[in-house]
Amino acid sequence: MPAFDIGRFVESCFAALDTDRPVDTIRDLLNLTVSKPSSLIEGLPDPLGQELVLFRDPRLTIIQVTIAPGRQYPPHNHRMEAAIGLYSGIERNLWYGSAGCTPPDQ
Repeated sequence: MPAFDIGRFVESCFAALDTDRPVDTIRDLLNLTVSKPSSLIEGLPDPLGQELVLFRDPRLTIIQVTIAPGRQYPPHNHRMEAAIGLYSGIERNLWYGSAGCTPPDQ
């Protein structure tokens, strides 16, 4: 299986931005991408405990975040639409009810 190609992923995301439902389209793309975790692990850096900006543009930002097991990420607000693709480990979210923040529909 070929390694993940960030350039192709960025192109696909930009194409998704021009659809009628960009967030849904990117979510679908992300789900497909993380369904092949070995390809991602081979194609991405391994910056354990870091946030690495893979791509930044006024319309699209792609960040790789790795967190060591047992560590808790501090509460935060993305202040924008966000799609999160988890390709290794688990994620547990705690929702705080202030500032109009509500959990996404599952």
